[in-house]
Amino acid sequence: VFATGEGSVINVENTNIHTKSDSSRGLDATYKGTVNGKNLTITTEGAHSATLATDRGEGTITAEAAKLTTSGEGSPIIYSTGNITADYITGEAKNSEIGVVEGKNSITLTNSNVTGYKDNGFMLYQSFSGDAESGIARLKAENNSLTTHATGAFIYVNNTTAEVDLTGNAISTPNTTTLVKAAADSRWGKTGENGGHLTLRASNQALNGNIVADAISTIALDMTNGSSLVGAINTDNTSKEVTVKLSKDSTWTLTGDSYVKSLTNEDTTNSNIHLNGYKLVVADK
Repeated sequence: VFATGEGSVINVENTNIHTKSDSSRGLDATYKGTVNGKNLTITTEGAHSATLATDRGEGTITAEAAKLTTSGEGSPIIYSTGNITADYITGEAKNSEIGVVEGKNSITLTNSNVTGYKDNGFMLYQSFSGDAESGIARLKAENNSLTTHATGAFIYVNNTTAEVDLTGNAISTPNTTTLVKAAADSRWGKTGENGGHLTLRASNQALNGNIVADAISTIALDMTNGSSLVGAINTDNTSKEVTVKLSKDSTWTLTGDSYVKSLTNEDTTNSNIHLNGYKLVVADK
């Protein structure tokens, strides 16, 4: 179901979509087209066949109460070069990530149960192929069950600036200890300028795993509303910059030595940080 061009709108309900060829999406929009879907079952088998997708020129997709399954290579449940919103979906990407945002675009995911199996949980990046304008890539996820069986990061950012908001999700990463990675990727961008720059805001969110950034990448972690992190940050002390903010009711339990540029903690006693036998080095102290 494909809409292209500003003003083109398709509303589709109570429908079963099954595609088998490569580059055969379920719902797809380009050049500011719009597709709204409800009560759908979408299955794709080919490579590069996300169930919910936008492509060149941006577009808008909304999906509510949908069952979404992909099995092809490079076929996440959601691939956004526009604005894609999904609510009350169940999804499985058997050979790809849960979701990918390219360039100045967004995914908003709520009240859903989704699973990916390959590469990373979510990737936010810029390919410079011309499909997506440069700018801030955004991911908002609230009240979901998010599972990745991949060995990469739960969130991977490269060659772009990104903002991620996680609220009240159940996150499972059985095959990786890397929660967040911001780093250059040789596939995209100009060497030395293709790092990732992530602002991660967590509210009422339990986080488990390590936070990693390379020498040209930055991460700002802001934890509020009773959030928790069990993990280490920048353990090898090679990141360009990692900063951490903690509300008084949020906690950080270290699982390895950690190095940050700055730490802003509402609890001036730092009793909400549990060193657990490791050292925390704050560069600006």
